[in-house]
Amino acid sequence: MLNYFLSHPVNGQYTELYELWCSWAVQSSMLLFESFSDPNSLCYAHYLDLKDIYESLSPIVHNFPKQIGLALRKKLHDIQFQLTVNDITTIIDKIPDKNELKTESKAIIKTEMINSQYLNISESAKDNECNNDNENEFNDIILSEDDLFKKFKQYNYYNYKNFNSKIVESSQFEIIELVYENEYSKVYRANLKPQNKEVAVKELKAENITDSNVNNLKNALNTLQQLDHPNIIKLEATSISCPNSISIRIATKYVKNGSLYEFMKQKENIQRLTPNLKLQIVLGVIRGLEYLDAMHFIHFTLNTRSILLDNDFNAIISDFYVSKRVNYSQQSAKNSNYFNHIKSNNKLDKILCNHRKNNTNDKISELLEFIRINNQEFLRFISPEVFTEDENCYTPSIDIYSFGFILWELLMIDSNSKNSNILQYSKYNPTQIAAMVVEKDFRPRIPTNTPEMERLIKRCWDTDPNKRPRATTIRKSIENGEIYFKDTNMDEFLNWANESKKKHEAIMNKIYDYAAKKETLILEKLSNLNPLDPATLQLLHELQQFEYSISPNLLTIVFKFMNQFNSLEVQDEAVNLLKQILSRGNIGDILEPSKLIDKIFSIIGSHPYIVISAVRIIAPKISNIQTIVQKLLDMPHSHVTIELLIIVIYYNYNRIPPNLLIHILNSLSSKHAFNFFKFVIMEYGPLPELLPSACKSNKFLTFYVKYLSKMCTRDFQKVHKIVNLPDNFIQIMNSATLKQILESIAILIVNPDSKITENTAKVMFQFLVKKCIKCKATKTALYLLCICIRIGCMRQIIVSSNVWGIILPAIVSDDDEILQYALRLVDKLPMSNDFTLVQKLWVNLLRKYNQRKLKSVAHTICSLLKRRNDLDLSLLVPTILVGFSSDDPQFCVTSIKIARNLNADVLEMLSSETICKNFTEQLNKRNENVCLAIGKMITTIIDKIPNFTFDGKFYFAILSLLYDINTPFDVAMPFIMFFGKLSKIKDVIMLLKKESFVLYLKQLPWRYMNDSRVNNVIEFYTSCLSQHYTYYTY
Repeated sequence: MLNYFLSHPVNGQYTELYELWCSWAVQSSMLLFESFSDPNSLCYAHYLDLKDIYESLSPIVHNFPKQIGLALRKKLHDIQFQLTVNDITTIIDKIPDKNELKTESKAIIKTEMINSQYLNISESAKDNECNNDNENEFNDIILSEDDLFKKFKQYNYYNYKNFNSKIVESSQFEIIELVYENEYSKVYRANLKPQNKEVAVKELKAENITDSNVNNLKNALNTLQQLDHPNIIKLEATSISCPNSISIRIATKYVKNGSLYEFMKQKENIQRLTPNLKLQIVLGVIRGLEYLDAMHFIHFTLNTRSILLDNDFNAIISDFYVSKRVNYSQQSAKNSNYFNHIKSNNKLDKILCNHRKNNTNDKISELLEFIRINNQEFLRFISPEVFTEDENCYTPSIDIYSFGFILWELLMIDSNSKNSNILQYSKYNPTQIAAMVVEKDFRPRIPTNTPEMERLIKRCWDTDPNKRPRATTIRKSIENGEIYFKDTNMDEFLNWANESKKKHEAIMNKIYDYAAKKETLILEKLSNLNPLDPATLQLLHELQQFEYSISPNLLTIVFKFMNQFNSLEVQDEAVNLLKQILSRGNIGDILEPSKLIDKIFSIIGSHPYIVISAVRIIAPKISNIQTIVQKLLDMPHSHVTIELLIIVIYYNYNRIPPNLLIHILNSLSSKHAFNFFKFVIMEYGPLPELLPSACKSNKFLTFYVKYLSKMCTRDFQKVHKIVNLPDNFIQIMNSATLKQILESIAILIVNPDSKITENTAKVMFQFLVKKCIKCKATKTALYLLCICIRIGCMRQIIVSSNVWGIILPAIVSDDDEILQYALRLVDKLPMSNDFTLVQKLWVNLLRKYNQRKLKSVAHTICSLLKRRNDLDLSLLVPTILVGFSSDDPQFCVTSIKIARNLNADVLEMLSSETICKNFTEQLNKRNENVCLAIGKMITTIIDKIPNFTFDGKFYFAILSLLYDINTPFDVAMPFIMFFGKLSKIKDVIMLLKKESFVLYLKQLPWRYMNDSRVNNVIEFYTSCLSQHYTYYTY
């Protein structure tokens, strides 16, 4: 049971029951039952279950072993903070009435629910709670009204010494006047009695104590109690009362001059806002933002309404109701084109819809609700990534974007013309305004001022969060006098800035000193820890919470835990830490890139995309490029290594010699080389040095020629130099003509059957074919020659060049494509008058035929036999005879086909006995292709040698084939014609008569009913027989 309790979510059972409840509610409503109409009673039942679990386990938590006890404490802590539902008023309304539950218990439940839900100062305190041995932390949480404030003071998660004193009773606030009121809350000026201090008190109205509103107050309380800076509003006190009605108040320092927004609205204050005063306010704001950045907070709704002005007009940032504490690991910039991946005309609506559907990311809906309640104009201050990115990707650059709008409003005071962009906001709802920013990248016009100030505003408004300046950078620029408003008295301002920065620097140094000491301690512990030690995971996570310094020791630790597989959780945390390190972008400046590369390459197998991100940052700092390239080439080639090569080349564009590019191309397999080749062509253009590499593949060559054609318009002379055509070609061509020809060539390489002109064929031959032959790209050269010979006049031009030098070796090549290209050229090209060359060609063909027995080779041999009568046939006849008796049907057919092209003298050299024996055996095997070839062969023999004799067994084998009912007519026809031509031989006629050949002929029309050729064959046989009828009686 304990194992189930520790391994399942606290609200898991409730979630399942709620889904059932909702399903039953639909069914019951159809039956007009109201049993399941309201799920709030289920919420209350779940609350009671959790309370019983807590009461049962809390007293015995210390009796368990340490590890189990820690896990149990954490689970009980979760229960303590989840004993709620979304709306406290719903729970209170669902508590049974007095007849079922005592009034005292009702007040106790009210008090407890407020305590557990709304006075949870920090949810991040769970880890601290797990390690705290104080038994009182897990005491019974059911409190009386008098104990409420005592219990509330125990939530001092961040150990701030003075926070306990800030929990006061409502009676300690002496209300002086109502300052502001809306439908959700009231703001009073009051006197805090114990300290006799003037404060501003915000009170949430009882009827509006909802989850959203109370969470905003809780968030502000949670934030302010961790902050202490002169430019951040100071938390003075908080109180909660609930005897009769619930009242939640939060008191902060009262700032007399109000907000910057209200101050600027009053015309009499315009003159008081001198350039010096505006710059003083801006410096105060940016110091506050720098402090928030160091403390890892995002304000989210920074605007002129949330900037208060004290008596000395120092800026004080307030309104932390939707602020968010972030891990430093979240402060890595995302792709600046993040919204371009969404293919929708109504992009933002889609995003917002997805955000609302995603229960794990409700910051966007929380912001929109806060803006709807307070002021719609807040939207123009909100950074676009808030509406498009997951909340875990938010960074302090969001506040820098808002800071840019504060600068803009201060500039607008001096602008004489009304800015129509301000009026546009009042016409649209929040979603429409956000869409203008996200989809159209809308920003208002910047009034004329100093160039430095205008540039700063534009940088703050950059769509890419990574390109916005950090608060520290802006603060230093202002304090150094680099950024200022027009007409600023710089001497006066710099004196004030130097005097006022002491306290700010002391606070920031304290933060940085604490972080440095903490970092040193953590690294020392991590260097000695085993991955399986529970403390390792916690320390790695803790290290990500502050801006540590990057050092070789840190990277050694990170790679140590990334390269181990004993704890995947530790490995993942180390990966997150490395991502965080890389997000800073300055790692190449801090560490030696060559040494860093070796460490990064060690994780390429397990974390390839981390390596890619790292190399992208380090690549511009690499000095020994060739060494790094060779290391990548020595690795197993994959899309990762190719991408890394591309990154290294891209960031060192001007330092890469062409021979290195060629070396990379030659080292890569064709599968990966093409992606790299495309990159090189697109970055460097079609370099002449790349042409030999392009010639080795049709795909490469197509890409090269395509880009070469594009270059004709802008640099015709360079293309002319690369193409290197004869002068008589160039004289009749201009850039447009050559471009068209090159485009046609690119198409022909892909589709060799497309249209080709004479000029295109000539350029292809002169430019590409000769280049391919020169760089020994035989396959590509033969392929292009096969395209060129489609133009008749090109055949003689090709023959007159040295193409036979590549055709002859191609005949005996083991590459089938090369062989087929060579055979096609032998068939189409005019035969050379050089007998020695022809004899070599003949020998190569016979050698390839003996080796492979290919039909295409046999076809070329036949073509050559028809065109030449001076060939040496002594090597051919033995091969033919072997083919006659071969069990390989294709070899037998091709051999017979070659034999048909022999002249009568050679055929007479073939033994009649051997032919009859082999053919008889082949006929008995009943292979249709072989039988058809034999039928055509013997007909050819009779035509060339009328006196050629066949034996009786061969005749009977033919008749057996013909009488076989399964013999196709195509096979039977040549044998019937063969017998017709032998009708003059008496013995043959008598044999046919004896074997009922006439009866067979009579059956042919019925046996092959649908073949019109049957009558023609019968007529042919009859006509042959009638020529000898006077001699023989049939």
